[in-house]
Amino acid sequence: MWNEFVELQKELTGTFTFFAENPKVDHRPDLGHYNFYWKNARLDMGHISVVDKREEKGVWMMHVNAYSRAQYPMPVYGFDVVCGKNKVTGCFHDISPTGYNDFEVANGYEESKRRELPDWAKEIFSEGMVAAGNVNEEKEINELIAIGASNLMTWFEVQEGLEMSVPDYNYMNALSKYCQNQLMNPHSFAVMMKLGFPEEYLRNFKMNKQFPY
Repeated sequence: MWNEFVELQKELTGTFTFFAENPKVDHRPDLGHYNFYWKNARLDMGHISVVDKREEKGVWMMHVNAYSRAQYPMPVYGFDVVCGKNKVTGCFHDISPTGYNDFEVANGYEESKRRELPDWAKEIFSEGMVAAGNVNEEKEINELIAIGASNLMTWFEVQEGLEMSVPDYNYMNALSKYCQNQLMNPHSFAVMMKLGFPEEYLRNFKMNKQFPY
């Protein structure tokens, strides 16, 4: 299953690079951790993080976020997937509302096995969020990939149509709320610890690079 998501990573990378500058990279090949960051006048941070433990652990993970600058406020784009060779353990995608230019995740998809969301997630994710677990059907995999790819393109297209506005403190509060709630997720931290990541490295990565607001 991971081959399909590796191809999605390439497509999302192409979308970020089309709308923003070439990425800055922050790789740790010794840990199997690869990070790409984008930024331009409208995009405060685009981030793709890949954990590639296919050979050692049979696991491939990807995390994607897009955060807008306050002058062009947008919802937060997010996509996360954890997969083995033959099954997607979990896939989560949302256009998380900030109160500014919000739009919904593409309709038409229904999880075969929906993951129950914890309280911290319900505080920040939209009602239409995709939360799929234990997916091994090719049709559903393709639907997840198509939604993730098309919504990032839509996110940028909506943002490109915005006129510059005065930065709003409430928007930055919304980004902070999103990040602080994401940091309450114990599962992501625990999974990466089990995959061999040092605790100090993980704390610095999550607080200062993955969810920095």
